[in-house]
Formats: sequence, C-alpha cells, structure tokens
Amino acid sequence: MVIKNAKSTCITLLTITFLLFLMLSLISGLKTGAEYSSMLSLEHRWTISKNNGTQTEISISNYNFSTLKKDDILTISRKLPVLSETFPVLIVKTKNCRIQAESAGKVLYSKETEIKAGDYFINWDTHLIPLSNVATGSVITITFTAQTDKPFTKLPTPYICPAANYTENIMRDNMLPFFLICFLFLFGVISATVSVVSLLLKIRLFKLFSVSLFAFFSSIFLFTKYDFGQMFGFSLRFINGIDFFSRWLGTISFVFAVYMHFFNSIAQRKSMNLTLAAISAISLFAICTYSSKLIPVPILMTIWNFSSRIFILIVLFFAGYYFLKLPFNSSVMAANCIVIILISFIDFFKYLIFRSIYGPRVLFTYTNTTIAFTFFTAISLLNYFFNRQTNVYPAQIQVSNKKSISFDFLTKTRSRAGILEMLEQNDSSQTPYSLLTFSFIPSKSNSSDPANIQKQLVFLAKLIDSFFELCGTTGRINDTQFVVVLREQTESTVQELISTFQRNMDEANSHSLFPVKTLIGWANSAETSPSTYEAVYNLAEERKREFTPDDEPEKSSDTVLKTVDKI
Repeated sequence: MVIKNAKSTCITLLTITFLLFLMLSLISGLKTGAEYSSMLSLEHRWTISKNNGTQTEISISNYNFSTLKKDDILTISRKLPVLSETFPVLIVKTKNCRIQAESAGKVLYSKETEIKAGDYFINWDTHLIPLSNVATGSVITITFTAQTDKPFTKLPTPYICPAANYTENIMRDNMLPFFLICFLFLFGVISATVSVVSLLLKIRLFKLFSVSLFAFFSSIFLFTKYDFGQMFGFSLRFINGIDFFSRWLGTISFVFAVYMHFFNSIAQRKSMNLTLAAISAISLFAICTYSSKLIPVPILMTIWNFSSRIFILIVLFFAGYYFLKLPFNSSVMAANCIVIILISFIDFFKYLIFRSIYGPRVLFTYTNTTIAFTFFTAISLLNYFFNRQTNVYPAQIQVSNKKSISFDFLTKTRSRAGILEMLEQNDSSQTPYSLLTFSFIPSKSNSSDPANIQKQLVFLAKLIDSFFELCGTTGRINDTQFVVVLREQTESTVQELISTFQRNMDEANSHSLFPVKTLIGWANSAETSPSTYEAVYNLAEERKREFTPDDEPEKSSDTVLKTVDKI
C-alpha cells in the first residue's frame, strides 16, 4: 500500500512538473514573441531572383529553397527601412553557400566557407552585414551561391540590430542554457576522469562513467545549437563536426546510462541488450561513413532523426512499463527517463504554438531540452550515490566488520574467530592439515608490568608469523596462546620446522630486551578420530614441551629497535 501510494504521488508530481514547465515555457515564450515583434525584422517585401526568374513581394521564411542545386545563384533584395540604431548590422544565417551583400554598387560583406568534396554543414553560419554606411531607403542585394545540392530548405528571417549589442543579446537571452551547458561539460569531464582513474585503481565506477558520458556529449550537442561557437571564435567546420559526433555518441551514452542505472538485474537488462547493441552498431557505421565521406551527410542525418526517435520511444516504453511494475525504490530511473523526454517535448510543443502565432520567423529553441538534460544528469547522479549509500557502503561495512572480528589488531594476526572459521572449513571439506600451538610464558622480570608483557606478545607474534607466513596461517586464540595452521606435514617435517623456529627464536632473544618463552605443541588432523579441530587441538596440547632461553641478556634499546624492524 505504501509503494502504491508512493507511485501515485510520483505520477502526480510528474504531471505537475510537466504542466509547470509547459506553463513557464509559454510565459517565457510570450516574452520571446514580444522580442520578435519588437525586432527590426525583414520578413516581407523581398524580391527573389533565381535562374533568370524573378518573384516580388515574397515572405522570406515561406520561400522554399529546396530546389537549389550546386553552383546555382540566388539573389534576394529589398529596400532597407529607416535605420535608427547606432552601427546597425543585418543578421543573416546561411548554410553551405557563398554569400555577398552589396548596396548601391558597393560590396558590404562577402564570405566563402570552404566545402570539401562530400562535406555538408548541418549548422547555420551567422553573418553580420554592416549597414552603418548604407543610406536609409537604399536597396540591399544579397547573393547566395550554392556549394552543395539543397544547401538549405528554409532561410531564417534576417533582422537588424545594433552591432554592439549582438554578443550581449546572445548571452542575456541564453544565460541559463549557457551556465547549464558549462555545468554539464565540467561535470562530464571531471567525473569521467575520476571514473577512468578509479578503474586503473581497480575501482569500478561504470554507473558514474555512464552519467558523465551523457553529460559531456549532451553539453557538446547543446553548445552547437546556440551561437556560442562562433561567438567564441570556433570555425564552422569544427562546430559542424562536434555536432555530428555528439548526436550519435550522445544517443549511445543516453541508452547506456539508462542501461546501467535503470535496468539493475540481468533479467531486466536482457530487454535492453538489443537496443544498446543496435544503436551502437548504427552509430559506429554512421561515424565511419561520415569520416570516410562514403555516405552524404543529409542521408546520415535522416538516419539519425529516424533511429534516435525510435530508440527514445523504446526507452519511454520500457520506462513506463517498469515504472508501473517495479517497486518504487527501483523505479526512480524510470521516472527520470519519463521526465527528460516529456520536458524535451515541451520545446517542440512551444515551437508549434508560437510558430502558429508569430509565423515562420520563430525558430526552434533548446532551452527546455537543456534543462531536461541537466535534470536527468542530476537525478542519475543522486540515484547513483543513493544506491551506493544503501547497497555498496553497507556491504563494505559488513566486510570491514567481518575483518575486524577475524583479525587481531594488536599482533596483526588472525583472531580466534578467524582461526575457528578456517578450521571449520577444513573439517567440512575434509582437508588434511597440521596444527601447531604456542603458549606464551611471561618472563619473571616483566611479569608485573602489563606494558612489557604486551611487547613480548607482539614480539612473539612477529616471530611466529614471519617464520610460518609462507607455509601456514598464524592466529591468536586467547590472551597468551597462538596457533599455526599448516598444510598437512609429516612428523619429521613438523619436528624440523619446530627446531628451526626454536633456533630463530633463540637468535632473536639474544638481541632483545624482552626475550620470550613458549610451550610448543603439534598434531596432524589424520591422527585423530573423529578428525575435528577440537580433537586435533587437544592432541597438540598434550604434546607441548617448554622451550626457554638459558639466559635473558640485557641489550640496548637501539639494538632492540633494529632487531624488531628487521623481523
């Protein structure tokens, strides 16, 4: 019931979020429409000449330029209105063509973008044509020479604005998208770097890496949708290239992020394997053909427009399906997918509404898409850290607690629990082993000093562990007793090991301020019936014999430190 109520609440919040974004977009769109109406727009009264044919009184945004072929020359001209601005410029956007503007026989502006064989620019080139030396009422003529077939189908409405305010207007009107794009870019670069470095350190952060890829490629794609690129001096060819690659790689990263975060179990991921493989294969094919110029860019863009919409619909379908089917705490990413797609659609709805109000001069904007991408990144990141907090960190704490239980931090050996676990595993798997027991005997001179006794215990533990570390496991099973679990050895081998250890301990005692005494016993698991660790331990205890040094020589503290460090 709680989960059902939570889902109902989430659906309500999704609906409210969508309606709120739509309302805010329409309100902001009214301001945008007012800016359109107040701009000195040159929408109407154009004369268009093409192939010796002339049309007059044309609305530039309604004219179809799709019939242009390579090397066709098209001329548009009209009478300029009264220019009240200081240093006015005429803003014209073009694609894949040379442009030259002139008035009264004087060339005002000319630009030719080099287009190599097989090239096609998918981004608009913005031209600022100076009008400060043009008399009011003069006729301006703009000549376009197509450098490819169908360079563009529609021409955005030219408009006049003060040159000094052009860059300022771009930043003011697009301040929110600019900062969100910067956030996505920086987050993508930093988190991707952290993920790669962590992978080198054998720490897998694939979910974080998937979010960082989406943030990075979405920031690149959105950067090319505004005039930021040319404003910062990037070439149109560079902007065009990163736009194309970010479209395909961004689609892959989106599906990959959904794959890693949304479909948690193997059974769920099977439903997305085909989708991820398909978009990856198509993207790789498109990138290779784009780089080699085997397929024209317009065809590749058509493939992208079709395939990306199909994949988004697939993700939306699975998101809705699993959102209704999965528990609420497992469907956060499903809701996230629904939100990003719905908010992105608002830009499309807004475009349709305001185009019907203000006409063809209204262009498609990506403000809500930018917000949606940022929202998706933020929720994915929060979901990632929440899952680590609830799943990974408790597991790490459990491992740490288990280690603290099975490890003796004073002597740096296994604890009683750790040794018993090992012996129980040997008994259950019927693995033969040998067991050595060591009982510490405090020195008479240090028996009244707990600090010295502790130092002797640590010293003895180092002696035992360093000697048997290659062939066995050392553990402390009570305050003064240690055991060593070895692979099964013959009696002669065990006796040889004990004798060698005694000689090493004798040598170490001769250089120590705290010589140690111990009782040593041993037994093989095959010697007892039943072969349990309790029986083996009891047999080893029965065989104990005392080993003590003949004397306890006094040594300087420097000698003690050097000896302990060496051990």
